[in-house]
Amino acid sequence: MIRPPKIEEEVPNKGGGKETVEEQPKTSIIDLEELLIKGDLRLNVPLLHGDVINVPLSGKIFVGGEVKSPGGFSLRGKKLTVSQAVASAGGLKAIANGSETRIFRYSEKGSGKEILIVNVYDIEKGKSEDLYLKEYDIIIVPRSGVKMVLQEIWDTIKSPLAAFPLAAAL
Repeated sequence: MIRPPKIEEEVPNKGGGKETVEEQPKTSIIDLEELLIKGDLRLNVPLLHGDVINVPLSGKIFVGGEVKSPGGFSLRGKKLTVSQAVASAGGLKAIANGSETRIFRYSEKGSGKEILIVNVYDIEKGKSEDLYLKEYDIIIVPRSGVKMVLQEIWDTIKSPLAAFPLAAAL
């Protein structure tokens, strides 16, 4: 929130004359999560005529690799977990290796990145913690070599079998 300066005022100075004092605009940053979720009423600042409120865009996370609909997804001011992000991307493809999913997290200072490895299958079974994502996290689900070979074998077998009516029912 930016509060504009008050109208210039004349105040007496030490020499007996008057001096014009100009106040600078005052900027306040209010953490809405602290105010609305945690209830910190010290942040509930009254608004005055002329105040300017700026609500920045929410951050994004990115999901790529072997998911059905890769892309960037808005956090919309809420916390998003790994499983929610994968679901937002349409879920895992059949050839995905969800047990080796990587989260690339860049440090807030921009000095480096952290790589976290999570097992999406274990998260879905409740065996692993479903981590909360941070703004600009990148999730990459790798391809499983074994699943890819099996999928290609199935595709090869499935094509000639499609000519037989009984195989079409499978």
